[in-house]
Amino acid sequence: MSWFQVIVLAVVQGLTEFLPVSSSGHLALLEMVFNVSEGSLFFNVWLHLASVLAVIIVLRVELWQVVRKGRLFLLLVVGTIPGAVAGYWLSDRIDASNGSVIWLVAGFILTAATCFLIDRNFTGRKYEQLSGRGAFLIGVMQALALIPSLSRSAATIYGGKLLKLDRAEAVKFSFLLSVPIILGASAKELISADWSLVSQDMDKMLVAFIICLVVSVLVVAGLLKLLNKISFRYFGYYTVVLALIILFLNYWM
Repeated sequence: MSWFQVIVLAVVQGLTEFLPVSSSGHLALLEMVFNVSEGSLFFNVWLHLASVLAVIIVLRVELWQVVRKGRLFLLLVVGTIPGAVAGYWLSDRIDASNGSVIWLVAGFILTAATCFLIDRNFTGRKYEQLSGRGAFLIGVMQALALIPSLSRSAATIYGGKLLKLDRAEAVKFSFLLSVPIILGASAKELISADWSLVSQDMDKMLVAFIICLVVSVLVVAGLLKLLNKISFRYFGYYTVVLALIILFLNYWM
C-alpha cells in the first residue's frame, strides 16, 4: 500500500469504528477502490487495535469499575460470548463475503434501518442494571454485526435501546463491549498472520496506528459529549446514500 492509502484507511477507521456507519464496511469498500489485498487483513486488525486502545483511554474510569465490580465484568463476558462463538464458527464465510458488493450494500442498508430505529425515545436505565440475559441479548446484536458493513455500534446501541437503557448508557456499554471482542478477534488474527508480508512496512503500520488512535480518541470523546445533540437518522441517511452509490458504480459505470 502507498502512504496515501495507509493514511486514508487509518483516518477512515478512526472516524467510523464507533460511529454507527460500519468501519469494516468502509475499509472493505476502500480496499476494493484501492485494489489492495495483500496484507490488508493484518492491516485492518492493526487499525482495530488502535481503535480499541482509544476506548480504553477515554473510558478508563468505566473500565476500572468493570474490573473492580465482578458483576459488571460478568456482564461483559456474557455479552461477548455470542460474538465470540459466531466469529469462531463463521470466520471463513465472513472473510469470503467481505469483498462482495451485494453483502456491502445489504449491510449498509441494514445499518441505515437500525439507525432510524435507534433515533426514537430512550428511557433512563443504566447499563449496570442489565441482567445477564440483557447483556447476552446485546451480545447477540453484536454477533449479527459480523455481517459485512452492518455496524457493530449501531446494532449494540439498538440492543441497549430495546432493553430500555438511557442513550448515553447504551452507547457506553456498546463501547465497553467492543474491547473484549476486538481484542479477542485481533489476537486470533495476529497469531495466525504471516508477518513476512508486513514486516517491510512496519513504518507505515506505526504511523497508521498513531493516526487511527488519535482520530478514534477524538471521535469517542466527541460522541459521548454530543450524544444528546446528535440524531442517529443522519447516519442512516448517509449509509443509504453510500449503498446507492456503490450500486450505481458497480452496475452502471
